[in-house]
Amino acid sequence: MTDGDRNKWLYPVISGALLTAAFPKPGLWLLAWVALVPLALAIRDADAGTAFRAGFLTGLVHYLTLLYWVVITMRTYGFLPWWQCIALLVLLASYLALYTGLFATLLVRLCKKPFQLLLLMPVLWVALEYARSFLLTGFPWGLLGYSQFNRLHIIQISDMFGVFGVSFLLVLVNAGVCLILLFAAHRPWGGREVTRRGAVAALTLPLTEDQPQDVTVSTVDGGTSLPDAFIVLAD
Repeated sequence: MTDGDRNKWLYPVISGALLTAAFPKPGLWLLAWVALVPLALAIRDADAGTAFRAGFLTGLVHYLTLLYWVVITMRTYGFLPWWQCIALLVLLASYLALYTGLFATLLVRLCKKPFQLLLLMPVLWVALEYARSFLLTGFPWGLLGYSQFNRLHIIQISDMFGVFGVSFLLVLVNAGVCLILLFAAHRPWGGREVTRRGAVAALTLPLTEDQPQDVTVSTVDGGTSLPDAFIVLAD
């Protein structure tokens, strides 16, 4: 097995481990911003079948390590034998890994140009997260955006877009980091080199935090008449 072939399977495993590490515990939330980069690098020149297997491997590693507590819960409260608890965890993780495999497959099939990663990668990921939340009664646990639960300045967008908006932002940055690495290493995506414009676009992603602004707040006493209240607010 060549180093390239070895990396094609090592990188997906790394992605799965990074995804889990971004969640509590250990809660290394910063890893969520780059967790999908190894997977993307592994499938950059892969066919659909290879991409599916790589994505499935990422999902399997991720969900086996993220949902380990299912075994303990079923053993403690369901009084099931250990082997049945472990088998059920493997089945659940395998089902969830299908979405990651499908994500990788669609990415290599639809993304023909490197610059398209900035759009297709977050759109496909969020679409599949949304589908997973509702299909077969739904399983909305472990959505990528939840890894940022304690980063209040980031999750403000969830007011409008929900957790899926946070997931979109995370995967968008993953796509940008992937483009920058490909450009720096002079490696192609799908046979096409990353252009300088694509690298610059990835570097200038809108990641700046909102700056605090002064807000004027007016209070009106409950006994104030309506015309007087308008005068107070106008002032």
